[in-house]
Amino acid sequence: MTVKEVFNSLIQSFQEAQGTSKKQIKTIDFEGRIIAKLGNPRKYNELGGYKEFYKQMEFLINEGMLKRVKKPKSNIKTPSLDVTYWLLPKYKENKWSNEDIARLMRYVDLSFYMKHKKHQTDNEMKMVERIHDFMETKNKSQIINREERSLLLFSNINLPNNIEAEKFLSSSEGTALINKLKINLDDLSCKIVREPFTYWKNVNSHNKYNVLIVEGLATYNTIKEILINCHPWHFGPTPQFLIWGEGYRIESTIDYLNELVSDITQLDIHYLGDMDFEGFNIYFNLKQKNHYLNIKLAYPFYKFLSRHSTRYATNVEKAQRISQEVMNHLNEELNEFKEVLDTVQMLWSDKKRIAQEVINLETVFSREVF
Repeated sequence: MTVKEVFNSLIQSFQEAQGTSKKQIKTIDFEGRIIAKLGNPRKYNELGGYKEFYKQMEFLINEGMLKRVKKPKSNIKTPSLDVTYWLLPKYKENKWSNEDIARLMRYVDLSFYMKHKKHQTDNEMKMVERIHDFMETKNKSQIINREERSLLLFSNINLPNNIEAEKFLSSSEGTALINKLKINLDDLSCKIVREPFTYWKNVNSHNKYNVLIVEGLATYNTIKEILINCHPWHFGPTPQFLIWGEGYRIESTIDYLNELVSDITQLDIHYLGDMDFEGFNIYFNLKQKNHYLNIKLAYPFYKFLSRHSTRYATNVEKAQRISQEVMNHLNEELNEFKEVLDTVQMLWSDKKRIAQEVINLETVFSREVF
């Protein structure tokens, strides 16, 4: 890259970030950033150095993009520049017409667009108009699902990143749009329908308030088969409700427990996942976001996994999020279960894991480890 290219790139990034306010540019700092972008002072000087930098600064001054401060001081270089300048905003004028702004402001809040004029694009106008037109007649609308409302609002519009109309409101771009307008899904007469979770009710269980959440599908089906066939059960109280957690998805579906029992705070909920960072991350996220629920690890299953660690522990192949906070919680929660805690610490130290699929009909019934 040349000095001019780096110079213009930095100026553009400044103007995109500064909104409608002027920004103070310190000459020595700005030149230093250009040198850093090019790699080193030698490369900077080979490409023209300060003379090229001065040339680009002079161009912006002559174009009126840079304005001198009151009582300027020289940078004591030849040719000289001031120590500081004001970079004037790129987006000073509304791109939308005054008539359109006045019309839209009857039903939507445009304060974001008044402050951040660079967002006043033609495509953004089309999306805002759709929402404005809906808000104008919303008293005639029914409350429908978010995806349905999204389709009705944004069909036949070129949405960012080619998002399908029915998926726009659930996307980050759709969320950003309604945040800009300071509205929410209630204002658009729509609701989020959660994806249902997979669960099975054990009619043979007398433990009315016992729930077992199993993160993996294969293990979920194995435990379900054991319970359906009334095989010997060695894993604590038999659950009345067996739930497939589907990884992190359980965080958004656990509220469905309200449809199974009248008071979910009465439930005794146990969680089973892989013995690795990701498995315990899922558990602690779930626990922290639902602090009013009685959620704990399904210790008998982790004890079973621990006793198979010598044979079935495998290397951690994928990068996993490692949280010292999670490890601290594990040390506290597993304090009374030394065998499990020792196994967890061994796995951490050796960068290994034990998959929950070790719990299967073959290992459960052919090995005496209880």
